[in-house]
Amino acid sequence: MKTITKIFAAFAGLIFLSSCSKLIYSHEEVMQSYHTKNDVIRQFGQPDEIMIVNDTTRWLYNCGEPSVFNDTKTKVKVNGVFNAGSGFNTIPVNVKQFSRYNKYVQFAFNHDGKVLNWDSSGLNFAERKAKPLATIGVVATVVTAIAIVIVGSDPWNMKTP
Repeated sequence: MKTITKIFAAFAGLIFLSSCSKLIYSHEEVMQSYHTKNDVIRQFGQPDEIMIVNDTTRWLYNCGEPSVFNDTKTKVKVNGVFNAGSGFNTIPVNVKQFSRYNKYVQFAFNHDGKVLNWDSSGLNFAERKAKPLATIGVVATVVTAIAIVIVGSDPWNMKTP
């Protein structure tokens, strides 16, 4: 029975160490992949708010609650698919100060349209890749471990004397 317990512990350890998905790009890597206004528009659409200060243009995307200006939320693409929880905003509003949102993305551009920096809050655009074989492996491990425990415990008292 001690051998079965050790085997079960080993299987349990494998289950905890294996994962069903793999991180491909962190949130920071995804956000740093946007280099121009066109890159940002392609992914996020038109901004909810625009603020121009000196030679810098800032765009704000509301990704959480209805916008105070348009009663919408920015339609944000995540991993190439539009976020179903968001509305669609087509007319940005020029403001002197950005509204406060719990979930937002903000970009700053120079006069050539290049991204200078970005900021976000309450969001995680990390991209993950599913690992179906790892999932099958986890399920097979669990089934095997359960079978070993059941057979090893001799539930029908079939041990020979």
